[in-house]
Amino acid sequence: MRVAFALAAAEVAVPPTDPALRFVGRYDIVDGHPRFDRNGFEVQFSVQAATSATVQLAQRLTFAINGTRTQSQPDEFLVLVDGNPMPSPQCAHCTFSTAGCGNNTVANYTLVAGLDPSQSHDIRVIKITEPEWNDENPTPNWITLHGLTLDAGSVQQPQAKARTRRVEFIGDSITAGYCNLCEGGQLGDSPAQQSFFKSWPSLICEELQAECSTIAWSGMGLIHNCCGGFVNMPAVWPRTVATDEASQWDFSWVPDAVVINLGTNDGAYAQHPDYTAAYLSLVRDINKAYGGQATFFLACGPMSEAYCPQVDTVLSTIQSEGIRGEFLDQRGFLNGTFGPACCGHPSAQVDVAIAASGAAALARGLGWDSVLV
Repeated sequence: MRVAFALAAAEVAVPPTDPALRFVGRYDIVDGHPRFDRNGFEVQFSVQAATSATVQLAQRLTFAINGTRTQSQPDEFLVLVDGNPMPSPQCAHCTFSTAGCGNNTVANYTLVAGLDPSQSHDIRVIKITEPEWNDENPTPNWITLHGLTLDAGSVQQPQAKARTRRVEFIGDSITAGYCNLCEGGQLGDSPAQQSFFKSWPSLICEELQAECSTIAWSGMGLIHNCCGGFVNMPAVWPRTVATDEASQWDFSWVPDAVVINLGTNDGAYAQHPDYTAAYLSLVRDINKAYGGQATFFLACGPMSEAYCPQVDTVLSTIQSEGIRGEFLDQRGFLNGTFGPACCGHPSAQVDVAIAASGAAALARGLGWDSVLV
């Protein structure tokens, strides 16, 4: 392991497993370092008497980063300080990117500077890219946290209380926010054109003040991927780290709701009985893993409605088995009245409309007020 930074004498080093750090989303710990790769994973903490903070991360690369879909991609992170996004001159929608990193090389990334040291500040570091953007064959691409550095002061537990509502999202590019930043144009097929923070699942979580876990992978289907590869979502969902097939989650985090939208990439295969059988198997496996405590929201749309009848079949079947489930209608949001499409996908503007509808549906189905007071 190569280390690409050195601490100044006055700086405060924070170890990666400091008890003040709160992790949101699936992760494991390898050799004392938290490891993660999923959309929306967060590291949360508060700083006191500090004016700046940096983070030390390493990315596991299978290939060199060269910007093509079949190679390793840089990951992007958005930092919120007291709820406010931290802009970057290098990235209009993120705070920093791992572009230019070496394989498993620890690098230093600035989270924030210019803080008022007389105040405490809550910081959220959010991964806004996919586990491995649109790759046909998943390969190692995880991030490892090696610590934080403050110019002074200390790290404390977040001032904001941990959210008690929990939602899990499972899906493809529609869920990942693929291309949602292109504002209706065709400005490039790359992870730089998407932000999970602006996607409808993330917006639902903020509206409902829920703690969320997401696995969303562009191109992936239930039994058939849109663009090649033989690893489908049922094989990835049980993993802790999505790009490590050896990692297995312990299901200790139990959601109140599981939202699934899979079928667009399956295309004509969604009409085959194997699709319905695989969908039923996935829901039953999830229900068993979570002890029957979650309510399922099975979505269809907005890019295709061809798999809606199959979703209805799955829904009626699980309901007959005593599994709580509801239909989440995402049809019609790409008809032009909610905003432009981006690369044929929902734009960030459309994601806002999908989120508003989805948050209301989840709140009704779970008996939640839309916003916690």
